[in-house]
Amino acid sequence: MSKLSKYKHFIVGCVVGSMLVSGVAAASSGALSNVLKGTSKFIINQVDKTPANNVFYNGTKNVPSSLVYEGTTYIPIRMVSNMLDIPIQWDGKNQAVLVGTSVYSGKYLTDLAPSYKTNNVYVNSDEVTISEQKYTKTLKFKSNLKKSYEIHYDLNSQYSELTFMYSSISGEGYFEIFDENDNLLWTAYAVRNVGMNDVTIDMTGMLTLKIKYTDTLNVQDGWAGAPVLYSGIANPLLK
Repeated sequence: MSKLSKYKHFIVGCVVGSMLVSGVAAASSGALSNVLKGTSKFIINQVDKTPANNVFYNGTKNVPSSLVYEGTTYIPIRMVSNMLDIPIQWDGKNQAVLVGTSVYSGKYLTDLAPSYKTNNVYVNSDEVTISEQKYTKTLKFKSNLKKSYEIHYDLNSQYSELTFMYSSISGEGYFEIFDENDNLLWTAYAVRNVGMNDVTIDMTGMLTLKIKYTDTLNVQDGWAGAPVLYSGIANPLLK
């Protein structure tokens, strides 16, 4: 297990901590009057890395290395990444904290103009919530009529890798990815009530990327009370 895999859930859980640390001033004004400065020790691989006087310098100012709020201890995510020697970066454009291999210089597929797109495929159309997590870089496919929908992108051999997550939003169906010669590179079935799944695909030398979704439900729009169902791809990042 890699260093990042071992700690990634711990690090993600600290994001809220970094928000609270940056909002200490609010506590002093009474907005969070029951926030207390913590005195936690930090032992990393049997080495005590507790900051002196429980103060951490976040790059611009000193902040508490931990806070206690309603029985939960919060700590700055940057401090944890420094302790674990894992890179961290703030992506202001997408309002995201990037940790470890998430620190990138790539490009989101959904920021490119598609060369071909059928109806009922929605690109970055709105904020999509899956498993209580919100995403803005998305491909959303309608999943009502037992039909197939496609979107194509001309990549012109500029990228070596595509990473993304996929899931049912409310519908069910098959995702397929093809190259310019219609060679099948990847396929998976999106099932309702199952969380996000991570995918990495080799893009080396690829001229055109074709994404196809075939839904397997038959819920007609014209039926009284029939919901509109979708499946989706989130954060498709080209490197």
